[in-house]
Amino acid sequence: MTETGAVNKENNENKRSNNIWLFAVKAVALIVIVVMVMQAVFKVVERKESYEKYADFFDVADQIDVLYLGTSHVINGVNPVQIFEQYGYTGYNMGGHGSILPASYWELMIALQYCNPKVVFIDTYMLEKDYQYIDVMDENATAADLNTSVEQLHLNMDCWPYSDVKKAAIEDLIYDKELHQDFLFDFELYHERWTELDKNDFLRLKGASDRNYLMGGEKRTQVYGTYTLEEPTQGLPQETVSMQYLRKIIEECKSRGIEVVTMLLPLAQLQPHDMEVAATTEQISAEYGVPFLNMIQDTSIVNLYTDLNDSGHLNVGGMNRVSAYLGKWMADNESSILTDHRGDSAYSRWTDRAVQSHEAESSYVEAADNAYSALLSLYDETTFDYVVYVKGNSSAYTNVAFLQLIEELSGTTEVETAAAVGGPYLFMHGVADGIENLEICGDQQPAPFSSELGFITYLGLHDFAAIYVNDDTENNLLDMNEHYNDDVQILLINKETGEIYSHLCFSL
Repeated sequence: MTETGAVNKENNENKRSNNIWLFAVKAVALIVIVVMVMQAVFKVVERKESYEKYADFFDVADQIDVLYLGTSHVINGVNPVQIFEQYGYTGYNMGGHGSILPASYWELMIALQYCNPKVVFIDTYMLEKDYQYIDVMDENATAADLNTSVEQLHLNMDCWPYSDVKKAAIEDLIYDKELHQDFLFDFELYHERWTELDKNDFLRLKGASDRNYLMGGEKRTQVYGTYTLEEPTQGLPQETVSMQYLRKIIEECKSRGIEVVTMLLPLAQLQPHDMEVAATTEQISAEYGVPFLNMIQDTSIVNLYTDLNDSGHLNVGGMNRVSAYLGKWMADNESSILTDHRGDSAYSRWTDRAVQSHEAESSYVEAADNAYSALLSLYDETTFDYVVYVKGNSSAYTNVAFLQLIEELSGTTEVETAAAVGGPYLFMHGVADGIENLEICGDQQPAPFSSELGFITYLGLHDFAAIYVNDDTENNLLDMNEHYNDDVQILLINKETGEIYSHLCFSL
C-alpha cells in the first residue's frame, strides 16, 4: 500500500470513528431530550392534589421537627402554621383521607427518607379496622367503598418519587397487582387528562402551581351544631391489623429516637366502637410508655356546638383550638427537644405561610353560604372590622349553636340578654372609636357615638333597625327592604379606608 493510501485509510477510519462518536452523542442527547419532555408531560397531566399538599414538604423537609399522621380528622384538625406562629415549632400535616393505620405507617416510612422529625403524633381513629389491603377491605365493603379507598390513597402517594420504600408500601397496601402500576408509574393512570388541563397544570412545570399554604392542613367552615357523648368502655374485643401497625409505628419511632404521641381528635357523634378505640389506644400507649392525648373525652378542648364541621371533622374553629392545645402540650412536655424558630430568617417559609394564611381568611367570610359559616370565619379575621346584626324575634335566639358562635366572637354572654327579650342584637368589632367590641341588646338606644365609619346613630326595635352615619337618615347601612326578613346581616369594613367592603345577609 502506498503511503498516500495508508494515510487515506487512516483518515477514513478516523472519520468513521468520529461519525460513530457523533452519532452516539446525538443519540444520548436525543434520549435526554425525550426523557426531559416525558418528565414535563408527566408533571402536566398528573392530578395536582398530592403535589399541592406536599409541595412545601419537599422544600422544607430538613426543617421539619414534628409530623402529624392519621386520617382526615388530622387534615382538618391540625394547623402546623398556627403552631409555628404561636410556638415556633416546625411541623407538617401528613394526614390522609380515609388513612387506616397501615397507610399511616407507610406514609411515615416514606417521609423518613426526607426528614428527621423529633416528634411524631399519630391519630388512632379507625383502630378497629381489621384489614391491610385497602382494595379488599372487609366483607361489608361495597364496590364504591373500595374505589373511594383506592382514590383516597392517591392523595398521600402520588407526590412521592419511585423508591424501594414506596414500592414496598404499595405492595403492602394494594392486593390487586394491576393497580400497583397506577401508584408506581401514574402516567398510565393520568395520561388521558388532556381535556381537563388548565393553566395550573402547566404552572407545575415552573413549580408555580397551586399549593397548600397550611403545611398539609385544610380548613373547613361549616358548623354541625350538635353532638352526642358515650361513656368510657373496655378496649377492642380482639387484636386488629390496625393495632399491629400502630405498634410498628411506635417501634419504628423508638428505634430512631423519635418521640411518639398517640391521639384521638374530637368527634361530634361518638359511637361505642370509638370508646373501645380510645381504651385500646390507652392500653397500647401505656405498654410502650408513650403519651396518649384523648381529645374525644376531654370536652374542654373544643366547643362541641360550634367547632365541628360535621359528625367527625373539625371546622376552622376546632382546628384553631386543637392546634393551640397541641402547641401548648409540646411547650409543656417536649420543649427540651423542640426549638422555637420564630425570628430565625432561615425559617422564613414558615413566617410567610402564617402571613398568607391570615390574608386568605377574609375570603372565607365572603364565600360563606350561611350565617354559621360566616360567623365562624370571623373568628380570626384580621383584614376587616365588622358589624353583626341579628333581627328581633329571630329564631336565632333559640338556636344554641348560633348563640355560642356569637359568644365566641364577642367573648361575653351578652347575646343571651338579647335572647331573653327576643332581640334585636348588634355587635361591632373594631368599629366604634376606642372600643374593641361593642354590644347593644334589645331596645337599648345608645347615644350617638364616633366610629371609623363616621358619627353613628343606632336605632334598634323588634321589627326595625337602622345604622345612620353623620345624621344621614336617608341611608340605612342595614338593608331593611330586600333583606328585611333575613335573620343576620354582616357588614365587613375595610380597616384602612373605613369603607364598607361587603354586606352579607342570611336567613337561618
